[in-house]
Amino acid sequence: MYDPDGINPYGRELAAQLAARYAVTVLTAGDAAWRPAGVRVLAVLPHNGASSRAAQALRLLRCWLVVAALALLPGQWVVVWSRRDSWVLAAVAWLRRLHLVVHNPGPRDTLAPSLRRAATTLVVHSPALAVPRSVVCAHPLYVHWLRAFAPASVPPHRGVRVLLLGHARPDKGGVPAMPRGVTLVVCGKRPPVGGPGVEDRTSREFVPDAVLAETLLSCDALLAPYTGATQSGTVALAVTAGLPVVGYDSGAIAELAGRDGLVAPGDEAALTRMLRRVRSLPRPAADPDATLRDWTAVLG
Repeated sequence: MYDPDGINPYGRELAAQLAARYAVTVLTAGDAAWRPAGVRVLAVLPHNGASSRAAQALRLLRCWLVVAALALLPGQWVVVWSRRDSWVLAAVAWLRRLHLVVHNPGPRDTLAPSLRRAATTLVVHSPALAVPRSVVCAHPLYVHWLRAFAPASVPPHRGVRVLLLGHARPDKGGVPAMPRGVTLVVCGKRPPVGGPGVEDRTSREFVPDAVLAETLLSCDALLAPYTGATQSGTVALAVTAGLPVVGYDSGAIAELAGRDGLVAPGDEAALTRMLRRVRSLPRPAADPDATLRDWTAVLG
């Protein structure tokens, strides 16, 4: 499994789930903190955090050599992200079956056309996101990640706490007004956020896994005001933790979170009204085994 993002746990969570049936080796970033049990982790890819250009160039050269060596061995490849390496991975696809995850079909898709053409299979997370030559594999729930980092207990809190998680991007929409009694908890790598009714847990560096897990479990719902999302990893995190999702019914978010907390895209007033009902929203239900079943059909 090729996973150059050592911050987002998607690739390593997928590897941990596939390890129930397959022998899995993960190539990931050198500064990846979480290395799941039962998975062989080779942290040889360039760092995601701050590092000198010379050091990153040396790491990139080393990772290409490791990729070339592994490509000569029997096995299938799963590429969950691609960064400055499409030509190397396209070459691997000439030797081995290579399955490429397409997270954002459409305008936000940044995958190189050469890599898309070379891949044996394109994997999407929903029938609504289908592209030519694609198969659907359910977005993994973060069960192994949460088990590794969930605190033993979370202190009780007053009022309603709603979490806004992740980076600020135009497709993530605007934040609606918070009703009285609702605290907005903001967590992610972004500039500090202030104002009344806001609990700022942002950081100029990447938020550690343990802090993210504790923050997630200290809230009552996830706020997902996304207007251009396909299917969100932050929504998958919330569903894993049993949090209802309040947001816009866009992309394939409803397939993960259900529609109980979703409103028409762009209706900010309806989103604010939904925030008043957070405590009455049901917990989302999702099948944690769906990902392994779907990938088994792909890998054989």
